Amino acid sequence: MAETLPLSEVPPLPAIDCKPLLDDKHIRENFINVQASTDEDAWKDAGCCLLGYPCNMLYNYSDMHDTMKFHLNNVGDPYRGSNYRINSMEIEKEVLDFFAKHWHVEEEYWGYITSSGTEGNMEGLYIGRERFPDGILYLSKDSHYSIFKIARLFRMKFQVVNSQENGEMDYAEFEQLIKQNAGTPAIINANIGTTMKGAVDNISKIAEILEKYKTEFHVHADGALMGFVLPYIYNNLSFKKHINSIAISGHKFLGTPFPCGVFVTEKKFRSLIENRIDYIDSVDDTILGSRNGHAPLFLKHIITVKQNEGFKEDVFRCLYLAQWLVNRMQSLGIEAWMNDLSITVIFPRPAEIVVKRWQLASNGNLSHVVVMPHVTQEMLEVFLKEYLANLSPS
Repeated sequence: MAETLPLSEVPPLPAIDCKPLLDDKHIRENFINVQASTDEDAWKDAGCCLLGYPCNMLYNYSDMHDTMKFHLNNVGDPYRGSNYRINSMEIEKEVLDFFAKHWHVEEEYWGYITSSGTEGNMEGLYIGRERFPDGILYLSKDSHYSIFKIARLFRMKFQVVNSQENGEMDYAEFEQLIKQNAGTPAIINANIGTTMKGAVDNISKIAEILEKYKTEFHVHADGALMGFVLPYIYNNLSFKKHINSIAISGHKFLGTPFPCGVFVTEKKFRSLIENRIDYIDSVDDTILGSRNGHAPLFLKHIITVKQNEGFKEDVFRCLYLAQWLVNRMQSLGIEAWMNDLSITVIFPRPAEIVVKRWQLASNGNLSHVVVMPHVTQEMLEVFLKEYLANLSPS
């Protein structure tokens, strides 16, 4: 790890064309609106300044380019195949095996590779609703916006639980709601790393409350980013701990160059949602019909290349750098903080030119940096230099 440099001595980012944007004039003259551009140079420029979103720019998938000449479609259930034989379902099952072990699934399981974390959340809550058609969905105020959308799409009755200051569910309020609705089954969306603050809901505490009031329940874990990361830190994220279904994104820590995800649940729930479809000679039990057959190949590739030890090394490096960033910002008078075992650093929202340059996800007066494997200490030093240079005069 590089030694900490005085901000005045911080060099520019190595081997890139990102010029420091330290004043409004420079922004007006040189800032590229990447969202409206399809230029590869603009993508590279934006990629070297990506701190605010949980995308991993480090992992290399270039060896997979040759697979793009095949029209791979995993339509149907991966465990039952279909009459469309240009698929990667056998590899899909291998990827699911990896994640079943990752999450300590002891019962028979079922799942599939999704188009995104949102689709996985939809599948998990769909199963919860089919288990308990009259149940109430409980989600915290800090849940991902897709959860609210899914609740409306499925016309589920739901109640929003307030969050603690750190973004974690308010368990006292949750208990009051469960007590008020005694006798009504509960469908729980548990956040394994909230979008803005990286907070992890305590599933054991949630289950304890549900059992106290003898409430039937389905716990779905929205693990978009941290659902993959946490098992490398401690073993509490497990189907042994009351989880009934879980979804993560493949394009976050695993860094696939297109959105995808992984969904796993207990196999016994599959019968609640399956329908036989003669047209594809398979069973329809996935949210989408046609599914990206390249996603399993890319996920299997990175799992094979990195192995658990490689992933673990990257996870601990990210944890180290996140804590380093908090300490560094605090030493500079910036009110930065992070949740325990998190790689998301929260701080006061900087000037808009800094938000745009570093693509900082922001909410109200807060912004965050998500320390992913591609993030270096040198990048963070340049970010801090620009953050301070653009502070409003006090």
